[in-house]
Amino acid sequence: MKNEIKAKASINKNDIWRIINENHIKDNTDYSIYNFRNKSQEELYEQKGEIPKGVPSIYKETTVDYIIKIYNNEH
Repeated sequence: MKNEIKAKASINKNDIWRIINENHIKDNTDYSIYNFRNKSQEELYEQKGEIPKGVPSIYKETTVDYIIKIYNNEH
């Protein structure tokens, strides 16, 4: 995803991660889904709403444009 964003806009990786964190993109199913490594991680999330450490997110195609839009609105 980082390379796709950099190809469309001059944005550094720190700004990308800042925008992801500030806008809770990982928690928004319109832009991201969790890639649970095993069933127990998924069950913990479903039962308690807790994301275990080390669970990566998969970002959807729409996320790239969303991050660029936020970045451009800031500058």
